[in-house]
Amino acid sequence: MLWIEIGPFSGLVGYVITSWLLFVLIYATLVSLDQKRTTMRDRVAAVVVHSLAVVVIAALVFIILYTFFRARKALIHVNFYTQDLRTTGPLAPLTQGGLLHALAGTMIGMALTYLVPPLFALFGSPWAQLCGLAAWALMAISFQPVLRLYRLSPLWGVALPAISLAFMLYTLDSACQYAAGKGGSWKGRIQAKASQ
Repeated sequence: MLWIEIGPFSGLVGYVITSWLLFVLIYATLVSLDQKRTTMRDRVAAVVVHSLAVVVIAALVFIILYTFFRARKALIHVNFYTQDLRTTGPLAPLTQGGLLHALAGTMIGMALTYLVPPLFALFGSPWAQLCGLAAWALMAISFQPVLRLYRLSPLWGVALPAISLAFMLYTLDSACQYAAGKGGSWKGRIQAKASQ
C-alpha cells in the first residue's frame, strides 16, 4: 500500500521500486552506524551501481529470449538461412524467404558507422568535416579499453575504420565463397551448403 499512497506506482513494478528504495535507505542507515560517512556513501553507491547492472542485464536477457521465442517457428526451416526475401510477400509462409538480405543490411550499417565519418572528415564540407572528426575521435576513444587489454598503442584507435573495412571485406568474401560452394576452404576443408 505504501507505494500506492506515496508514489506514482502501482502493481508489481511499484512494489519492487519501493522495496528497493527502502532497502537502500535501511542499508545506508545500518552501515552509517558502524562506518564513516564516506564508507557509507561508497557502499550505497556500490548497491545502486550493482542494482542498475542487474536491471540492464535482465533487460538484455529478456530482449534476446523474446527475440528467439518469437522467431522459434522460423528458425527450424533451412530456407531461413539459405534464401533471401526477393520473392517473398508479407503474408508468405515461413517456408519461403530468409535472411540473406541481412548481409547487405549489415554491410550498409557497418559502412555508415565506420567508413562515413573518416570520409566526411577528409572530404566533406566544413561542418561535415567537424562531425566526421568528432565521430572518428569518439570511435578511437571507445576502442581504447580493447587496446589497453591487448597492450597495444592507443594510436591504433585511429585505424578502427580501416580495421572495420577489412572485416567487412572478409565477411563479403566468406559469403561469396560459401555461395560458390567453397565455404571454409581457407581452413583446409570445404563447407557444404545447408541444402545439401
